[in-house]
Amino acid sequence: MQFINLTAAVLIRVYQQYLSPHKGFVCAYHVLYPDRHSCSEAIRLSVISDGLFKAWGKGKQQFADCAVASKILAQKRKNNSNEVVKEVVCCLGETAVCAACDPLIEDACSDGCGLFF
Repeated sequence: MQFINLTAAVLIRVYQQYLSPHKGFVCAYHVLYPDRHSCSEAIRLSVISDGLFKAWGKGKQQFADCAVASKILAQKRKNNSNEVVKEVVCCLGETAVCAACDPLIEDACSDGCGLFF
């Protein structure tokens, strides 16, 4: 079982370092809450601490939280239509936007949306 957990954690890290930076968008949850982990990092840490099977359940909740964050960001964009925006996508594939001038999410967006996940 330890081997499965380690393998899963390593595969998530490979995704984070080699695939995520090139996909062109970022985790909406991490953009909205830059002091918290992105979905992939939260799940990777859960795999390490709780094991793959418990992490599966926590991951479902993380993705649900990401979908909510995506909707919040979309509403912010709608309310501030003059902002310069970069695209972010909920980890379930729902598109939202991050506002480069929003002080709550500026750090997550200013360097390019593909850098975090």
